[in-house]
Amino acid sequence: MLSIITIVLEVLFLVGAGIIRYFTERKMGMARHMVYMTRKWSEVVPLEVLRYVVPIVLIIFCIFSCRYFVGVKKTARRIVAFAVTAIFCIAYIVYFIYGFIQSQRDFFEVGLLLSIALLLQIIRLWILMLGKK
Repeated sequence: MLSIITIVLEVLFLVGAGIIRYFTERKMGMARHMVYMTRKWSEVVPLEVLRYVVPIVLIIFCIFSCRYFVGVKKTARRIVAFAVTAIFCIAYIVYFIYGFIQSQRDFFEVGLLLSIALLLQIIRLWILMLGKK
């Protein structure tokens, strides 16, 4: 049951990130709103610190997941979940490198949604790995 909830939430966060990214590129009003939201958030939250800390923490979680996966009995479900997590971690790293190089107006908003989705994916993988041995 918890796995289904995490899958639904993960899909919703990924769809939300895609929608924000699409409309930020296509509509000027959305791009302006993203700039406004980034400025508003930067007054309250230290975005420049989070820009570096959150990806590093999530990459460390991914490395721990890879390390733990080596010692766990392999089943088809665990292998598929690990492969999805590994692909998602690589895509996450590529997005953050791309976002650093190219100034994106929606970098923090989309990055937040992708970070939450990756965290849910890692939690789902850990639930699956710590389950039946």
